[in-house]
Amino acid sequence: MVVPSLVAQWADPEIFRLVDLAGRVDVSGFVESYRGDGVGGVPYDPRLMLVTVWWCYRQQIRSPQVMARQCREQVSLRVVWQRARVPSAAALRRFVGGHRFGWQRVAVSLLALGEQAGLVDVSLTATDSTPLAAPAALSKTRTAPQITVMIAEAEHELRVLREQITVLAGTDVTGFVEAGCGPLHRAEQLLLVRLARLEPVKIFV
Repeated sequence: MVVPSLVAQWADPEIFRLVDLAGRVDVSGFVESYRGDGVGGVPYDPRLMLVTVWWCYRQQIRSPQVMARQCREQVSLRVVWQRARVPSAAALRRFVGGHRFGWQRVAVSLLALGEQAGLVDVSLTATDSTPLAAPAALSKTRTAPQITVMIAEAEHELRVLREQITVLAGTDVTGFVEAGCGPLHRAEQLLLVRLARLEPVKIFV
């Protein structure tokens, strides 16, 4: 995508990162759903549609009507679409709500890219609607500074807990702590798991 330097300065820099990301994911699932009999209008470029949806979601925009208006009025999205016809609200609604296999392949592509960058562990992932214990609500989202505080708190708890284990191990004549079955050791393992989960998230955010 060639963009005049002056125009590029007006756009949100994040839009160009999204364009690069869209160019690296598998969009064949969207393409396969296009009609092959020539009926209907020319389909929209699925990569441009992805960039539009991603950028709008980052701006907390969920309404297809508002997305369509942003495509016409927002400089960042005009830079993406350039001279191409912009999508309607109906087209955006169908793109977001349909194309099950298209979204699945995008999700798999994103996981693969995250694994290549060392950001995620794909040994336990699900893209087939398998229920997982994870807070998905926007209200549960944490920023990088918040995650840094959470890591510091967990590390402090771990230090205090290990000091308690050291003191108790020195005075415990029953060998309960040294046997590794005590509640303090279980609490220590839980804290280590929490830190192992927070550190990669901090890098990703």
